[in-house]
Amino acid sequence: EEEKEILIMISENAKKAGIESFEELVNFAVDQGIFKTQLSEHLATRVLATNKRIREDLLEALEELSKSKEEVPKEDKEKLLTNLFVIAQKAGFKNWEEIVGEGCRTRISDEEYVFDIPTTIEEAKEILINNPEILKKMEEIFSMIAKATN
Repeated sequence: EEEKEILIMISENAKKAGIESFEELVNFAVDQGIFKTQLSEHLATRVLATNKRIREDLLEALEELSKSKEEVPKEDKEKLLTNLFVIAQKAGFKNWEEIVGEGCRTRISDEEYVFDIPTTIEEAKEILINNPEILKKMEEIFSMIAKATN
């Protein structure tokens, strides 16, 4: 019964953060470093129900994601994407497909890339809008390429 309440609470927080499925929640937990690896739904529910620290870390990360989604107005989102596109064009990228392709080849850390393969253009734009560090990293990369090619 307590496990069910915990999972309902996590599910509600995930929905507020724009995460619609349990699989997305597990991916989010891995991306945030809360889970070290992909877990099956059964294992993930057991871990979340029994490990208070992991549960609290996940709830905190979901809350931060919810806040970040609230903070950026639509016009600002478009502006962020337009700025990135302009920088990418200066670096020789012609369209969003090429930008996403570069993101799929760009490492954030040893094992982690900006975008997973496959990532659609719309998914990539959401990732860029909702994650300022990734947006900044891509801007830096395109700026360096632009400087090197001009």
